[in-house]
Amino acid sequence: MKLNVHDLVALLEELPEQKLRRGDVGSVFKAREQDGRYDIRFGASHERGMVSATLEASVLLRLNQAYDESLSPFAPLASHSDYEAHRLEEIQAAQTESDIHIPPELSLHDRLHLVCIQRPTDFAPYGIRLRNTADCSCGCRHYVLLEGKEGADWGVCANPRSPRAGLLTFEHQGCEFFESEAGWEEPARDAEGGLQP
Repeated sequence: MKLNVHDLVALLEELPEQKLRRGDVGSVFKAREQDGRYDIRFGASHERGMVSATLEASVLLRLNQAYDESLSPFAPLASHSDYEAHRLEEIQAAQTESDIHIPPELSLHDRLHLVCIQRPTDFAPYGIRLRNTADCSCGCRHYVLLEGKEGADWGVCANPRSPRAGLLTFEHQGCEFFESEAGWEEPARDAEGGLQP
């Protein structure tokens, strides 16, 4: 894969020595044609400042920067046991068509999945970041719930530090900038930092 200066990229590997994690987003500021490597500048996170790194293209995913192109194959739909199989097929078919057709009988929940923007910084399977905080709906003070029955699963992120700021957000997409409401406790974690059942 050839990258150009100013391309947005997401990191596909953990680089703990530089405090970079899988899913961190940066931009190319120099292409080293002699060895096929790229100088990438990653934005600041809550645990580090801005970081520059020289990396091979094999550890980078170029991000789609155009909103009017087809939906990314790197952002699969959520799998829920209450989905009917034919509805999942209709949503996936709509995602692959150049002229998106929304079946009239599609539920609002499924339509929200169809239009929701997904970012590499979202937790898998929506993005490529490993989960390291609780779900948005588990008490994040920045998660503004939608009204109606969809409010149990859907909201808008109002945290200006989050990659999902201002976006329609499914409760499990998450981000590293979770901030709990008063009185809510962070769930216990195992040795790898994952959530314990």
